[in-house]
Amino acid sequence: MKLDVWLIYKCVVCDSTWKCTIVERSTVKQIGAELHLRFQENDKELAWTCAFDYNLMSRAGVQIDTAVDVEIVRTPLKTLEDGQEWIRIRLDLTHSGVIRLDRLLAQQLNVSRSRLQSWHDSGQLRVEPDEKNSLRKLARSGQIISVLRAVWR
Repeated sequence: MKLDVWLIYKCVVCDSTWKCTIVERSTVKQIGAELHLRFQENDKELAWTCAFDYNLMSRAGVQIDTAVDVEIVRTPLKTLEDGQEWIRIRLDLTHSGVIRLDRLLAQQLNVSRSRLQSWHDSGQLRVEPDEKNSLRKLARSGQIISVLRAVWR
């Protein structure tokens, strides 16, 4: 048996609806039993996660406004490595994939995105997990950013 899963949006102004496909023509085995159960129970947390999934919304043809306000809770983590002080930032995001990492860091560190890229290129800023063009990708929960204290004052 093949299943479809949708999020159904309703406009508060005109009452029109729109169906956003989350899963299309998949079996329970493909979806996974736990996820399938959460879909069946209309799990609110899962619905919100899907609603703010940038990649999912982009595939559905939704134009995303990435000019979002973010709330940052700061807990400074300083470490010494090779005799140098590093500031570590761990991202714990409610909804991943809403804002590019370079934009988020530039806003919060009050530096330009080009300066961030320069720090990254010279090894003075690191992103874990490290991927090609990691600063230009969407910020994700669990990422750890390390900035050499000497460059960021």
